[in-house]
Amino acid sequence: MFARTFRILTGILLLACTYASTFAWADDAYLSEEKDILVVAHSSEWKPYSYLTKKSQPKGLLIDFWQAYAKYNHTSIQFMLVDWSDSLSYMKEGGNRVHGGLLKSPERETYLDYVAPIFNTNGSLYVENQSGQVSKDPLAAGKVVGVVAGSYESWFLVEHYPNVKQKRFRSNETLFSAALDGEISALVADSQTANFYFLTQGKPLAFVADQVLYTRPIYAAVPKGNQRLLNEVREGIDNIPAEELLRIKQKWINTERVEAYPTWLIPSVALVMLLARSPISLS
Repeated sequence: MFARTFRILTGILLLACTYASTFAWADDAYLSEEKDILVVAHSSEWKPYSYLTKKSQPKGLLIDFWQAYAKYNHTSIQFMLVDWSDSLSYMKEGGNRVHGGLLKSPERETYLDYVAPIFNTNGSLYVENQSGQVSKDPLAAGKVVGVVAGSYESWFLVEHYPNVKQKRFRSNETLFSAALDGEISALVADSQTANFYFLTQGKPLAFVADQVLYTRPIYAAVPKGNQRLLNEVREGIDNIPAEELLRIKQKWINTERVEAYPTWLIPSVALVMLLARSPISLS
């Protein structure tokens, strides 16, 4: 009698475990198909486009853009801000995710479908400013130039200046820190990003823009072959009013610069430049 009761109870327990396992799998599958939540991947250190504050809150021009996307499309988004190369690796895994904004390159087109251009940007070559003198031929064969690993700038140098030696860094933070520490004397970076870092570090004249290398649009992108998501995001971007896009752009090109830089910095730079151009007469 006891043995029979034990077998019955064991059977009920196994059945319950099987049911619970199936229910959990079905719940996970349902969540993975949730269309109201879109994961937006991007860099955690690409100021002023996207970065994490000291309290680990996402901030930046592209963050505001995707928050506007969520607002005007009545949907939910989740930001995943990581190292630049990790944001690209994440997109290679596929799924219901979008890259918040990047430049086109042939290598990226192997695993991404580009949705639509968001904002224009340009990349420049920056060289160390030593007593008002800049190095000559910074892109000559054998010269060392700093870039972020996996960046469009790195690809651009390989494509157009293959004989230049690249010193690759994990992030913009480490790239600009190396530049200001004297580890490198030339680098290629987004112009807005470079201006942001040099100014906020209080060294706006440490490096100067030698030349603009390119002007390109930043695109939103989805995993290759995800046509449904491609169409959905394209339509969603079209729903954002033009005046809202202009407001976001002006905020980060103008307002954010005033908020982020010390109040004394820009007037001081202007004064230094004025004195450098005007000879002082002593009497």
